[in-house]
Amino acid sequence: MDNLELIRLGTEKLKNGENLEFAQIISSSGSTPRGNDAFMLIGTEGCIGGTVGGGTVEFLAQKDAAEFLGKEEDGEKPYNLSRGKTESIGMICGGDVSISFTWLSGEDGISFLTEKEKKIREGKPVCWIFGGGHVSVCTAAELVRIGFDVMIYDDRPEFASPDRFPFAKEVICASYDEIGKHATVKEGDYVVVMTRGHVCDYEAQKFAIGTKACYIGVIGSHAKTAEVSRKLLSDGIPAEKIGACFAPIGIQIAAETPEEIAVSIAAEMILVRARRENRRKVREHKTIDYR
Repeated sequence: MDNLELIRLGTEKLKNGENLEFAQIISSSGSTPRGNDAFMLIGTEGCIGGTVGGGTVEFLAQKDAAEFLGKEEDGEKPYNLSRGKTESIGMICGGDVSISFTWLSGEDGISFLTEKEKKIREGKPVCWIFGGGHVSVCTAAELVRIGFDVMIYDDRPEFASPDRFPFAKEVICASYDEIGKHATVKEGDYVVVMTRGHVCDYEAQKFAIGTKACYIGVIGSHAKTAEVSRKLLSDGIPAEKIGACFAPIGIQIAAETPEEIAVSIAAEMILVRARRENRRKVREHKTIDYR
């Protein structure tokens, strides 16, 4: 389950009279499995969900959370992940984490989780997917699973259907030559173009380039994307803006099926998101441009 589902489950348990312990990473340095804000919920029968990194650190954090829960207390503990150091927990990651523990009960606990839910929702990135075909269905599902809000746009009623995309935040059915009247791509949004043909792809990509989207990915072969790029150039769009698009879309893993293509797209977007968030793992390790 994702973090929002976990918070909803925790809220239900609190409403039913169960007490919980909320364990969250509040600081980290060096090489650690998870960064700040990763959390898990612990109940009377053990971990309900979430993770602070797995392995020994998670085992010990769950153990400590159970003790805090039994005492109905808050707390904070450091965990040294470097093997051989004083107070080391025996892992070889080479970093350190500090985890806070918050005892949750009744209305106060519900208010605490409600505030966490609000912050998570405010921080979720939005991805506009232009096109409602088979690959779109798989891509939308994958992106929702990794924390994106998904907006679907197609000009065919049978494809722009809430029943087809039950997990989408919104589904819009409108023509591609009037995208600007129906879609509002905000600064920092992501755009995926995978319509029913190159003409519609051209309209969607041209619209996206005119926005402040942080990512524009366009599906298709090299020949098709080159043809659309030539048309965009003839419209006077600068080559650097066209070249900034991820086309063909996705990390190249020889994907063929809609499910595999969705994974390659999601992986590429995870990397873009990580760079935008300046994640430590992107800073410390070399990344490869698979395009």
